[in-house]
Amino acid sequence: MTLGTYWTMRSGLVTASLDEARTASTFVLAGTAFWVLYRLIRPIDPLDAGLLVGFIAAFAAAITIPWTREFYALDWPSPAGVATLTAILVVSIAVLEIVLRRSHLLPLDWLDRLAGDSNQLSFLAGNDQPATGN
Repeated sequence: MTLGTYWTMRSGLVTASLDEARTASTFVLAGTAFWVLYRLIRPIDPLDAGLLVGFIAAFAAAITIPWTREFYALDWPSPAGVATLTAILVVSIAVLEIVLRRSHLLPLDWLDRLAGDSNQLSFLAGNDQPATGN
C-alpha cells in the first residue's frame, strides 16, 4: 500500500513532487496503522481511547506544525493528490476489513502453534479479544 501510494503519486495520474509523494505514502501508512491499532484494542476502554487519540494527535501535530513539517520533509500534495491518497486509504482499510472478516475461513493452526497456545491468536478468527491465557 505504501509503495503503491508512492508509485501512484509519482505516476502520470497525479504528477506529485518527491516530497508530496513521500507525504502521501506516510499519510496512508499512518492512517492504516491507526485503523489496525483500533482493531487490535477493541473493545475500547478510556485508556485505549486515550492512546489512540494521543497517537492521532501526535501525527496531526507533525503534519500541521510548520517546523515539524519541515523537519520530516512533509509537503501536502495537490487537491488531486489528496483525493488520490484518501481513495487509497479507504480502499486499504476496506481490504483489511474484508480480510479480517473472512479470516475465519483461513487455516490458522500454524499461527496457534507458533504462538504456543491454541487460543492465543483466536482474535484473528473473528473474536474481539485475544485469549489471556488464564
